[in-house]
Amino acid sequence: MTATDGGHARHRLDDVIHAPVRFSIVAALAKVENAEFAAVRDAVELGLRAVQAGRTA
Repeated sequence: MTATDGGHARHRLDDVIHAPVRFSIVAALAKVENAEFAAVRDAVELGLRAVQAGRTA
């Protein structure tokens, strides 16, 4: 995938049968031992609003 494809591959997954954000986070973390939250957030193209919406508390 390249920058000219129109964004992160997650956007091409079917939300009904996949958890696109979860897949993206797992893929981003699979290659590293440690990662800062901001780096993962940016890698999977999550905005602050999406992150806040995921909070359960």
